[in-house]
Amino acid sequence: MEVHGITDDRAYRVSFTADGRRIDGLIPEAVVASEMGLPPRPPHGAVYFWIAKNQGRIEQTLIALTEGNARPKPPFDALALAEETR
Repeated sequence: MEVHGITDDRAYRVSFTADGRRIDGLIPEAVVASEMGLPPRPPHGAVYFWIAKNQGRIEQTLIALTEGNARPKPPFDALALAEETR
């Protein structure tokens, strides 16, 4: 999984490849802050740590969203697919 920075809406853009296709997703900064008990704008290092720690669940969630499956349980229900902008 790659992290491509943060959007103007304060969500971290991530991408990975699954079954030969690239999946781009958004992880709201507020989700990470809440899960880690940090201030509303947590340090980037903390966010990257949380993403790495939860990589499997993040990927499962985004794959499920591409397939139109039911919403996952919190906090992963706040994740969203991102459209490719390149």
